[in-house]
Amino acid sequence: MKKLFFSLLITIPFFSIIQAQDKPVSVYMSEYNVTPEDLEAGLKDANASFLFEARVHQIVGQDTTTQLGRFDPKLPVSEKWMILEHDGRVPTKKEYKTFYKYHNTKKDGINASIMADSWAIESEDDNILVISFMYEEKSLPKKYHFLADTKGHAHINKKANRLMHVVFKNKNSQKVKQYKVDSYELFMKYYFDTRDKVYLIEWEDLKMETSNGPLKELTEFFDYRKVK
Repeated sequence: MKKLFFSLLITIPFFSIIQAQDKPVSVYMSEYNVTPEDLEAGLKDANASFLFEARVHQIVGQDTTTQLGRFDPKLPVSEKWMILEHDGRVPTKKEYKTFYKYHNTKKDGINASIMADSWAIESEDDNILVISFMYEEKSLPKKYHFLADTKGHAHINKKANRLMHVVFKNKNSQKVKQYKVDSYELFMKYYFDTRDKVYLIEWEDLKMETSNGPLKELTEFFDYRKVK
């Protein structure tokens, strides 16, 4: 009898995962108030609907530089991102050029889209559902182009019916923005805007391992305003 009871304890959670996998993953996750569109909205360029500001802290060893930028979806292609300040002062021409180069998308019609066959359930328990996915490389805006070929892991709080965060990890050498890195980890923290009923990125933590040592970029997003 004890063996039967123990067997049931193991079988029930396993059976629940099998049931979940019988459904399309995108349908299953929507039961917890998260859709594929929620994981694409924050990375849109051409069809973005929010104006916002971003404060980027770059940390190398004991040194920190801070840039203040703004994204305005109403501006023309390749001009939506603009730098406002560098360490509290007017940016130099070189700082302007570098910021624009690694933030602005030059092609029109770029809106992040997820590969239809990339969805998978990575893990699940009573509290947390972890879904993996990958973006279409050609759909990624300039700022996030390094996420191509990298799995994202979306963590969903089942009891709260909320997307909490998404983690991307790549252990292969590649170029991330202007840096050659051996590996990186990007942690994107989301929150649910109850007024506009949409998930927005609250902050990002990008950690990079380079041949010159670790480098970190912490970006805070704020002052979201929906444009018409």
